[in-house]
Order: sequence, then C-alpha cells, then structure tokens
Amino acid sequence: EYMGGFFTYTQGDLTYTGYEVLVDDMSILAEYDADLTKYFDPESTYGTGKLTYTARDIEYVAIVGAKAVDKNGTTVQDMLGFSHYDKNMDVLGSAGIDVTNSSAPYYIEVVGEYDPAVTTNITSTAIDASVGQAMQTLLQTAGEAVLYGDDTNPPDVPVIFNSSIVINNPFPTISGTAEVSSTVEIFKDGILMGKSITNQNGGWSFTISESLESGTHSFTATATDSAGNVSGSTEITNITLLEKSLEVGDKLTLVKRFIWHWYQYVISNFK
Repeated sequence: EYMGGFFTYTQGDLTYTGYEVLVDDMSILAEYDADLTKYFDPESTYGTGKLTYTARDIEYVAIVGAKAVDKNGTTVQDMLGFSHYDKNMDVLGSAGIDVTNSSAPYYIEVVGEYDPAVTTNITSTAIDASVGQAMQTLLQTAGEAVLYGDDTNPPDVPVIFNSSIVINNPFPTISGTAEVSSTVEIFKDGILMGKSITNQNGGWSFTISESLESGTHSFTATATDSAGNVSGSTEITNITLLEKSLEVGDKLTLVKRFIWHWYQYVISNFK
C-alpha cells in the first residue's frame, strides 16, 4: 500500500531521513520526460537489468530520497530516485543514484520495496561523476516542480521612488521597492548600470558609481525573481544633471588669468 510522506527514524548508529512524494500529475514532469526515461526507466542502459518489470507495468511513480547519517554526523548514504508502482499501488521497484560521494556516484536499482535494513534487493553500479551530476540535477529540478510547482509568473514591475528631478550630484542613489529576494537591474539610457538585491521588506537602492555626464538621463529598472522570471520595465524616470558650476578656487584662477593677460596686453601696446 502506498504510504508517501516524509520520515525520520534511527536504526542502530544510523539516523535516516527521507521522503516519498507521489507524482499525481505527470504533466508536471512532461518537459523532463525524455531524460527521466533515459536515466530512470527500468530498462535504462545505466542499469544492470535487475528490474524485471517494464515501463508498461508502471502506473504510478513517486519521487524518493533517503539519507543516512552516523552518530558522528557523517553521511554514509544519500540516495535520490523514482519508485515505480503498478495499477494496484504495489511497489515494483526503484531506480536512482547514490551521491554520498559526488565524485564517485552509484546508479541504484531496488527490486521491490526499499528497506534500509535489507541490502539483498539493491544493486549499485559505479557511474561517471558527470553523469551522476546530471542525474542529481534532474531529480532535484523535477522534485521541486512536483513539490512546489513550476513558477512561471513574472514578479510585479518594481517601483522607483525617485521622481524626475534636476540634480547637481553626479553620483545619485536610485531606490525603490520590488518583490522580496528579487534582483533589481538598473538601466541608464537603456544600458545596464548595476544590480541590487531587495531586502526582507522588498526595498532596494543603488548608487551610481560612474560619474554622470551633464544633461538628462533616463532610468528604468526590472526585477528577476528566484525562479528566473523577469518583470516588465518601470516607467522612465528622468534625472537631469546640471552643468558643473565653478568652485570658488576655479573662479579666482580665472580672475588671475584675466588680470595677467590684461597686464600683458597693456605693457605690449602702451609702452
């Protein structure tokens, strides 16, 4: 009988934690289907043929994971994979990987039900680290899709607090709000100037590091959430930098130059 969920228990010196989540809507995994079949089908070429059933016998699948840690906190087993069930919800077996040592992973085949206390129904086959990494990434991505759903909704358009203004500071700070934990990209005249990550309240700020040239500049911003979805762009905020005014020292220098040139003119023309 299917008994999905999360578990934690201790057996001897080992503590086991894990999960088994039924995939009740296979369409969620449609985009991963080709790779899932390639790696975790009972007839996968990465296996040894110990799984005697075929894909036609599988009616349901569940994403599974099991980790075993000893009393010193050392991980001695870290398995991810898929359990296969028939139409009566009787377990047929499982296919997955053991990534306890990511540089030396194993392909795992379990005939029937997985039981940490039983090893006679488990076959482990060494595989290349690159293949193991690909399998692990696929399982984690597929697992997140099942557990949390695919987030394809873009975040709201961020807000820029700065109104269109005239300034004399060539290094202004742009600030506003956006979705919490999103990354805000700030553009000047259509060119990316930099990024800012929002805080726990959604606030963000960015100080221009390259001196603005005098004149009017158009600023916009977009937000990218943790799933990689990008928002629309904000409306344009125009910031105009005034021509640099002369400092007192600069004005005195100009006066001195005028006097010197006037003196040269006088002595040259009125000797």
